Parts: sequence; C-alpha cells; structure tokens
Amino acid sequence: MFFGDAPRRWVDRGWRRIGRSTGPRPILVVEDNGAVRSWMVDALQEAFRTEVFVEESGDRALEAVRSRRFGIVITDMQHPGADGVAFCEQLRDASRTPVLVASAGCVFPHLTKTLEAEGLDWLAKPFGSDELVAKVKGIVVRGRRRRVTPA
Repeated sequence: MFFGDAPRRWVDRGWRRIGRSTGPRPILVVEDNGAVRSWMVDALQEAFRTEVFVEESGDRALEAVRSRRFGIVITDMQHPGADGVAFCEQLRDASRTPVLVASAGCVFPHLTKTLEAEGLDWLAKPFGSDELVAKVKGIVVRGRRRRVTPA
C-alpha cells in the first residue's frame, strides 16, 4: 500500500510516500505503531512541507536509506524481530544521514550510552508534536552548519 502518486519503483520496493515535496530533503520515519506513525507524519508534513516516507521494519528502512538520500531518519528502537541497537549501528554504517531515535526504550541507561556512543540524537516517548518538530529543526540546522563550516 502506498500514498499519493508514487512511481512504480517505490511500490516495488515497498516504500510508502506521503505528501509532495515542497521543502527540504525527504524524511524517513521508521515506526511499527500505526497510530504513532500517522501522528508523526502529520506533524512533520505540517511543519516542513516535505515528503515523508514510512517503513515499519529496520530491514526495509536500511534498503530505503541505501537507495535514497533523506534529510533525517526518525526511528523507534523497538522493531518487530529486530534489535534496535544493531539497527542504529547498521544505519550509521549505511549513511551519514542524521538519525533521531524516538523511543520509550531510550530511558534505559544502556540504550542511552549506546546512542551517545553512536552520536545519535534521541527523544524519549511520550512527546508532543512541538518537541518532535523542534528536535528535527535543531538537527537539520546543526547539519547545515557542519556542511558550511570549513574543516
């Protein structure tokens, strides 16, 4: 199932596109809870006016990241049948795209240490749409500064 007028190649790969791009690079949301996923997509589209792609599993998200450039990947740590920490490590190896982990699991000390070691940003659930949008804006602005600042 897909949304909008996605070209056939997106349907074949299982990507689901929501909305049309009028802003920055697309956003990828990896979340298995349909209600949370839908709410996040609505908040992100309203704030950024960009395409939002959604995936329910880490494997399909990794395929999407390897095939397309995203402005940011927002992921939950707990996917069905997947280890969230291993997924984040694979995600960092596959792309330099900023990652925001939005998960209730982030409150556990070992996960927090892992996220910090990997250089990932995180947002503990539950959170509001204002918090989500502010966090994403902060990550995007930091990324832009890094690209313009000479090394």
